[in-house]
Formats: sequence, C-alpha cells, structure tokens
Amino acid sequence: MKILYFNNCWFTNVGEAFIDIGGMELTKRIFGDDCHMACLSAMTNYYVNNAPIGKRRILSKDVPTKPIIFKMSDYLNADYVVIPGMVGTQEFLNAPSRKMIDKLAEKGCRPVFLGLGGRSITMMK
Repeated sequence: MKILYFNNCWFTNVGEAFIDIGGMELTKRIFGDDCHMACLSAMTNYYVNNAPIGKRRILSKDVPTKPIIFKMSDYLNADYVVIPGMVGTQEFLNAPSRKMIDKLAEKGCRPVFLGLGGRSITMMK
C-alpha cells in the first residue's frame, strides 16, 4: 500500500514538526507494516516564489525571470494521502496545498484527515 503523508510547513515552523512526527507514527500504526510512506508538501511553491532571483533560483531558459516549478502531485500515485494538522481553514481551501490534494484525489488517491484543526471557532446560535 502506498501512502503519501502531507507534511505541513515544518521546514519553516518547528511546531509543525511535532504534529508531523506524531502523525507519521500514527499513520504507520494505522496502515501497518505493509505501507510504504513518503512525505509530500507544497513548500516548493513557497521557496520558488520567495527565493531571490539569481544563482539560487532555477529559471526557465525561455523566460529568464519565470521560475520552473515541478509539481510532484502531477506525477505521484498513491492509495491514500494523509492530511494532518490545521487544514480546517479558509486559507487551506484557497492554498496550493489544497490544489495538490485535489489533483491526487482526481487520480484515485483517497484523503485521510488526521486531526482537521482550525484557527478559530464561530459560534452558531
């Protein structure tokens, strides 16, 4: 069984690492020893969009100021994608991360929400 674990920005936020370390362990326990797990994130978009133009940025030969972004979700296939943490937000619904999950789901990858946290609670009357 192939599992993608959507890690959540822990390269820039160490608090997210604690969510992901526990989440990956839970994922292993849920799916057992037969699963092959790999991590996936939308951090490539962040780095490319925020890196300075020049030697540290991969640029297209045709358009020297346009970065080349390789979208892993276009090429990966898996049985499940595990989505932990704070994804119950409007920001997530409008983010590149959501588009990656949608692309995987279109190819038959089933999403597993692990936690589904958010930032605020709106009280209903």
